[in-house]
Amino acid sequence: KDLFLSLYPNPTRGIVNIATEDAINAVKVFAMDGRIIENLDVSISQTNANFDVKNITPGIYFVEVRTDAGMVTKKFIKR
Repeated sequence: KDLFLSLYPNPTRGIVNIATEDAINAVKVFAMDGRIIENLDVSISQTNANFDVKNITPGIYFVEVRTDAGMVTKKFIKR
């Protein structure tokens, strides 16, 4: 099955919300050059998470979300 991941709002100036159908195990936020900006440990059985990007430079970033069903990476824009 494909991993469902909703990332919103996108673009954003502040909080980014993540919603999945499966429990989230970990969330990593990467800059375009591959640097890890944020590394969140998410409590077991949570299907929602969020993180704050208001203190990072505007640009394009990637979020890697790991669940029991697999991993998915999505792009988001910080304004």
